[in-house]
Amino acid sequence: MSTALELIEAEGLQALSARKLASKLGCEAMSLYNHVANMDDLYDAIVDRLLGSLLPIGSDSVAAIDKASQAYLTLASKWPEAFVLIATRRWHTPDAVAAAGSFVEAFQRMGCDANESLRRVRILGAYLNGAGMALAAWRKSKSGDAEAGGRSVEADLKHGLAQLLDSLTPPLPAPQHLR
Repeated sequence: MSTALELIEAEGLQALSARKLASKLGCEAMSLYNHVANMDDLYDAIVDRLLGSLLPIGSDSVAAIDKASQAYLTLASKWPEAFVLIATRRWHTPDAVAAAGSFVEAFQRMGCDANESLRRVRILGAYLNGAGMALAAWRKSKSGDAEAGGRSVEADLKHGLAQLLDSLTPPLPAPQHLR
């Protein structure tokens, strides 16, 4: 996966092919298919590897969600060309499922039921994917430290994330039957 990630970052996602990757690895393209069934499997393996770096999220709910969210945005900054795979592919590989499940579990530890946890994770995920894609785009444009109006884009995204987490982690409203 390291070689595939390096190729993606050097030449862009569209440049990743079995032939190019095999050349970098010093083997024949067909031999790659002893390890992955097709390019979709390779993309999934890349997503799994990157999302696996978020694990474990930890047990302190708000701090854990914030730390994992920051780490997710760091993936966009560190791997701007590959980040589009994370943001656009279905998460169904083992580490991807574990990462998503860890976010849900963190909200459940705060007292949310399963449905409310999923709703909050979807909201957080939408923000993180959008913010990550924006950050990756700035990185790819080689804008250096991504300054916008004298403020760091990363600082703006972190501020937005903090505000979102504040809105997602207040005390839960009383159940309907107690109102």
